[in-house]
Amino acid sequence: MTSYVKTTWTDRIVQKPLTYTQQNNGDGTTTLIPAEGTITQSGTPITASALNNMEQGIANAFDATTGGDVTGRITCNLESHFSNGAYTDPRVGTGAAIKASGGIASDNFYIGDSKCFVSRDVNSGTLFAPAAGEGRYVFYVDGGNYFTLDDALGVIGIWGGLVRLLFHTGDPTFRMEKFDGTGANLVVGTVNGSSDRTLKKNIGEFKETALDHINATKIYDYHFKGENESERKKIGIMADEAPPCVVGYEGKNIDMYSMISVAWKAIQELTEKINVLESKIAELSADG
Repeated sequence: MTSYVKTTWTDRIVQKPLTYTQQNNGDGTTTLIPAEGTITQSGTPITASALNNMEQGIANAFDATTGGDVTGRITCNLESHFSNGAYTDPRVGTGAAIKASGGIASDNFYIGDSKCFVSRDVNSGTLFAPAAGEGRYVFYVDGGNYFTLDDALGVIGIWGGLVRLLFHTGDPTFRMEKFDGTGANLVVGTVNGSSDRTLKKNIGEFKETALDHINATKIYDYHFKGENESERKKIGIMADEAPPCVVGYEGKNIDMYSMISVAWKAIQELTEKINVLESKIAELSADG
């Protein structure tokens, strides 16, 4: 599919417009020969190719506003069709937006036989169920993958397969989760937490006893809801039982960097205990 290329038309500018000389053909006919004088600008010739290009552009624009098939690429300003958050169709007596015949939802702009389209406010519980909100814009690609902008939920999302990636516009939170809201598996080479001193404030030494926190917190094995019970159980602590120093966002998660840091301090505390015991052993050996 090619883009529509418009012709830039120019006038023909001559010294003597519409001026001709006559030539007697000897058979009772006369030929008019242009006598324009100096030609300043040749102008754009009117050709079948240029006229057919115009005809195709008109046909595309007509099909785009009547629900027919479109040849070539078109651009549509969707914002111009919305008023006070509601879709306003420019065609009399219709409630659908620019779409191909056989479309599966209203208020959509379809590209390529309904396999790729931009949508606003698709009904909850249909194609874009989970939690569709007012003011939702969806870019959908055939195969179940789509990208959303949802100004009601405050979310920018990428949805594909069994996983969604959510960027929250109201707070600095990135989620990768399954459609039921439970966490999804993340496989990466390395995870780096920002820890440069210049990025931090209110810096102070952690004075709590890490071993007390660790010894007071139970370790469980479990499945997440929605997981197959034949899968290997995960091992970890419960956020509602965890020490506050490692509880993460919303009180329902564990801050892994903090948890590793507490474990690091626990090793330091154990090292100190071991050093004391080794010193006592050395004293006893010397006394013996």
